[in-house]
Amino acid sequence: MNKVYLPYRRFKYVLGALCIGLMFGYSLKGMTQNVDDFKLRQGVNIGDWLSQKANISFKEKDVKMLAALKFDHVRFPVDESQLFNTDGSKNTDNFARLHTAIKWIEKYDMKAIVDLHIIKEHGDNGETESFVDNFEDGLMGKWRVNSSSGIKVEVVNNPEATGCNTSQKVLHISQTENSDWKGAERKDVYINIGSDMFKYLRFKVRKNKTGKIVFKFEAEDGSKAYLGYDVKTKNQWIEADVSPYHKLEGKKITRITIRPGNDMSELWIDDVAFSTSHSGYKTVVKHNLWNNAEARKHFITIWKQIQNELKKYPNDLLAYELLNEPTAPTAAVWNNLAAQTLAEIHKQEPNRKVVIGSNLWNNVSQFPYLEVPSGDRNIILTFHFYNPHLLTHYQASWHSLFANITVPVKYPGQMVSDDDFNTLSPADQAAVSSEGRTFDKATLKTLMKQAIDKAKALGLQVWCGEYGCYNKTPQQSRLKWIEDVSQICREYDIGHCLWNFQGGFGFVTPGVSKINDAYTLNTQIDWERLNIASRKNNPMVKAYATDNNSGSYGAEKAIDGAYDTRWGAGNNVGETDWWIDLGRVYTISMICPLWENYARKYEIYTAIDAGSDGTPQWNTTPIITQNKKLDDYRRTYISTDIAAGSYFSDPHVPDSPIKARYIKLKQLKSASSTWGASLWEMHIIGTPEGPTSHIDRKGCASAATHLTNKDDIYTLRGIKVPNKQLAGKIYIQAGKKYVAQ
Repeated sequence: MNKVYLPYRRFKYVLGALCIGLMFGYSLKGMTQNVDDFKLRQGVNIGDWLSQKANISFKEKDVKMLAALKFDHVRFPVDESQLFNTDGSKNTDNFARLHTAIKWIEKYDMKAIVDLHIIKEHGDNGETESFVDNFEDGLMGKWRVNSSSGIKVEVVNNPEATGCNTSQKVLHISQTENSDWKGAERKDVYINIGSDMFKYLRFKVRKNKTGKIVFKFEAEDGSKAYLGYDVKTKNQWIEADVSPYHKLEGKKITRITIRPGNDMSELWIDDVAFSTSHSGYKTVVKHNLWNNAEARKHFITIWKQIQNELKKYPNDLLAYELLNEPTAPTAAVWNNLAAQTLAEIHKQEPNRKVVIGSNLWNNVSQFPYLEVPSGDRNIILTFHFYNPHLLTHYQASWHSLFANITVPVKYPGQMVSDDDFNTLSPADQAAVSSEGRTFDKATLKTLMKQAIDKAKALGLQVWCGEYGCYNKTPQQSRLKWIEDVSQICREYDIGHCLWNFQGGFGFVTPGVSKINDAYTLNTQIDWERLNIASRKNNPMVKAYATDNNSGSYGAEKAIDGAYDTRWGAGNNVGETDWWIDLGRVYTISMICPLWENYARKYEIYTAIDAGSDGTPQWNTTPIITQNKKLDDYRRTYISTDIAAGSYFSDPHVPDSPIKARYIKLKQLKSASSTWGASLWEMHIIGTPEGPTSHIDRKGCASAATHLTNKDDIYTLRGIKVPNKQLAGKIYIQAGKKYVAQ
């Protein structure tokens, strides 16, 4: 046997210890799972993939990118309508997509939460009821003209209170010029169209001539349906309906427009409402999760079917989230259903982690009323955090309370100034004040503590399953809010999952796996834990500079992990270099200089090797070239060693990761005419290249026929062990410790 090998008997002993450690470190069926086996830190939601619009792509390269950026988990929202066909059978194609994605997550050593996001019977208030627009009070309600000329809409006396309509007041729509678009419109409809929801718009109508009446339906996602009703007899009341169901099934109607026709004509209309039936006004849908026993049984059945598909995955890879944002009429109703469903899941998988949130949209204010079965350590509590909604959903079209509020907002501090507040209508003032006028980090922490304290009292992990800020919110306020929420979560050791991967809340360009908003990404990164250019995390890192290589503002001050020291180029406002040696080659995924005084124009170069004299062999083409004025965004930190002054974050994510040991920042021009660049810290995310200790998640072989020695790493069926290991050597894999005996 080659002398570099351990004695065979001693190796068998080490191997046996590792296998035992593997057996107890990972969750095998029937064994007790450690409460920390599913510890969550930094995650992101993959919304609109198998849920809601279901219109984004999600590929293996997305998972690889997220893992490289140190996300450790993803949440997969899935809708019943995506996983199951209308006849109740499984949608095998979409389940296959989910299986493939989970395997990607496993491959890149992350975790996944499958969240049952939307089910057919989940009504917001225990039932869904349509509006019924009649005009007996003499008011038009939400009906308005859609043009300032050529069309008139008003409430008038019924010209013929006989037949199917004996009402005294009706809506009159008069078209005074030829047009193919002018009419009466009703906004804020918010009615879902579906086979077990509403299918028909019913009405009573009278027209002064024969011919078609045109109905235009607009859905929340921008899709439209045009339907016509042909009047056969003029000047006679008719009860009728049109159905947008076949064109807009599964969509939410937000606006209706009614046109008398394309030529000059007039009509009278009354009793406008959505109905589940083609005959009569059936305006209430009562078949829902909260007041129907069959619907609750169906919910549990859905989970059994999902479980049968997913139970093959390890407990430390995958968790189930029972229901996104439940809206039961009382907390007790949701607590009871959650307990029933949890019991059914744990019959087959007693050690599977199950995520349960509070009632009423997982709101932190409802956590005092959340109850879960006692003694079950395989429960993770979850909350969603979007407070204040005026800020996080600023000008979001689907949020009717705030959609039309356009006055400026800011965070932290008073969200709307008093001067702007006084310009608002009483209704908008009430909306702005509904959650409070002033918010800062302390306010957010007080709100979040309701969930934190509840979880602590129960001895359970708590997880912020959604938080985020819409991209119409002013950038400074948006970034600061995301940063504050992320820091609060880290302060209390809470996993947090950003909403969303793509779209209006996201940071990734759809379909191309590239970061389009590095600032949003940067605000939620735990640099104090992940920065490989900090001596606190990487003792091997060294720094050098052509100006101030040492001293009070020496090069190493930008790698010491402290935010009250910095490197400075002195009075050199022109070309000067600062560079680091990371100690080994890394695959670099993100670089973010944290400036005190930033370089207005600079380049970043990399090198893998150094020459015989120790000088890095720099690539001739920079990986980053920048020439711009930075925004005013300042980043703050949890650390107490914060100096007074500016902290300019300057994040960059290369389209493809870059291998480098040496990284050089070349200032070409300072932003100041007096002082050169000044760098608090250089932030870098990277993964070390070369051999690392690894133990396969799936298990360990009981015997082996041979060993291989490549780059001083012994490999045995997925277990990699560096040579010449001594008893007591600790191996780290996925946050767990394995000790050689």
